[in-house]
Amino acid sequence: MLARFSNFIGRLGFKKPSESKDSAVNKPNTLNESFPYRDLKSSQHEIRLVIIQPAPTSNEPIIARLSHVTLGDRPLYEALSYTWGSPSDPATITLDDHDFRVTQSLHSALLHFRLPNAPRTIWIDAICINQLSIRERNAQVQIMREIYQRAAKTLIWIGPAFENSDALMDFMAEEDELQRLAGLSEDAEAADWAAADVCRKMKDPDMMGVWKALQKLCEQFYWTRMWIVQEAAFGGDPQVYVGAKCASFWNGLVRVLSSLGAELELEDPGAASWINFPWTILLTRNQALSIGGLRKDLDIPKDAIWLLNSLLRFRSSNATDPKDKVFALLGFLDEKQSKSRYQKFFSIDYAADVRDIYLGVFLYCASQGRQAQTESEASGVGNTTLSMSFGVTADGTVVEDWGSDNNWGDEPHSRAHGPLNILTAAGLGQRLSDSSPSWLPDWGKNPGGRLSIDELSGHRFTVSKQLKPSFKFLRGKTVLRVSGIRLQGIQHLGSSVAIHSTPVEFTQKVASWLELARAKPSSVNPFNEQAFWRTLVLESYLDRNFIDAPEQWHHMKINVLKKAAEDSMNPGTQPVNDSNTLASEMFLML
Repeated sequence: MLARFSNFIGRLGFKKPSESKDSAVNKPNTLNESFPYRDLKSSQHEIRLVIIQPAPTSNEPIIARLSHVTLGDRPLYEALSYTWGSPSDPATITLDDHDFRVTQSLHSALLHFRLPNAPRTIWIDAICINQLSIRERNAQVQIMREIYQRAAKTLIWIGPAFENSDALMDFMAEEDELQRLAGLSEDAEAADWAAADVCRKMKDPDMMGVWKALQKLCEQFYWTRMWIVQEAAFGGDPQVYVGAKCASFWNGLVRVLSSLGAELELEDPGAASWINFPWTILLTRNQALSIGGLRKDLDIPKDAIWLLNSLLRFRSSNATDPKDKVFALLGFLDEKQSKSRYQKFFSIDYAADVRDIYLGVFLYCASQGRQAQTESEASGVGNTTLSMSFGVTADGTVVEDWGSDNNWGDEPHSRAHGPLNILTAAGLGQRLSDSSPSWLPDWGKNPGGRLSIDELSGHRFTVSKQLKPSFKFLRGKTVLRVSGIRLQGIQHLGSSVAIHSTPVEFTQKVASWLELARAKPSSVNPFNEQAFWRTLVLESYLDRNFIDAPEQWHHMKINVLKKAAEDSMNPGTQPVNDSNTLASEMFLML
């Protein structure tokens, strides 16, 4: 969304989230080997809840007890989402009259959420799940989605207050209330005023402390945990807590971040001297905003390709057990149909070997064959989501149509998603073990995956056309044999183009590529100018995730592109014809 701000971001750098120096950060609490847990009845979806006893001051020791409840009985409780922290310097609480050790991070959360004059009931993974029982962990992880969904409130504990965090939390709470009132009033002017108010505050120099605090909030180590992806996405009424202040995660934090992004898109960074660098950074590398997007799309069915893309997307998130890189995302696939499909290849089992789990993921993703999809299916848009359609008339005029229904996604067409794209994630970092084949991705490693042709082109351009992927395993699933079209090598390579080239500079490069293609035809692939232009734009118009390129782009002429490039350097110049207009629009695509 914010690609045009990359020149700003590259100069500014990005601070990594702060974390403990202890290598044991986020390790499960295995400090309570002697605690007498009573077994849960997994078949009845039984869970434990922590009932924290009240205390008038924070100096009082924490006393709590466990309660067994069945989710089907709809118990009233809150759920805690927090950073596990290091177990190297634990604190002690009293649980069911026994000493129970917790991390300092959890201890600070318990102190914060304890009430002065009434008990408080919270589900806390490190206490409510017997971390030493693999059988129990397997069962509880399978219902984690339901646990968070049924919570009356999800308490997202970021940690103590920091500079300007109180002002930031107050600001987010105010924005939440303004947007809520604007929505309730159904007054278009009120909604417009609320949106414009964000823009005004973006330009206010006195707000710089708030924007810096927002950046710091989104850089906290909490957002790097793998499990919080599911916790924040599914959690009932998630609230972000920093020190003594709180604000809504969805209607506060994510709404503010989204509003900033929308306002940025409407402005010209070259002319906008007020551009605020802290949030140009955090909007492009922001886990909170990514999770907010997942929360918005919970009702859209997820499949194997969604899992593959999400594994790549959240690859750098932290998990003590590398199996959790996969398990933490399975709640999104927890519909009966999706669950039965992935369970053919692997299951939630902490006793299983990591290699076997990752191999199962590979098989599951690769098992989903290519299929024709509608535009809405490929874009992940629901049936009632506001959508925009494009059309190109015979004279080259581009027509736009906004509607509340998907009037542009009814006709399926070939968009080969390429299930074997999972191979692009292989061969990164160290292998899981000496016995792991080189083609098996290691989701426990941080480096991001590589993009395939399908992904680069928005899944609409594939050299193999309609050929189905063919593969099989040999030697006990250690050798993968794939049939396909082999690219033996690149015989001729044109010069590269700089990312921030002007239209004139870019057109000069395109002209050199066209000249090279004409001068170096082969007997197998003779020169085809129409194929050249279709390849250049990846068959797409303006946004590769929307519609096919207009026919005029297939027959583009280099002199038309040059004229459009020259005119683009003179803002007052009017296009002389529709071909010139389409040539100008091609620059937006490229």
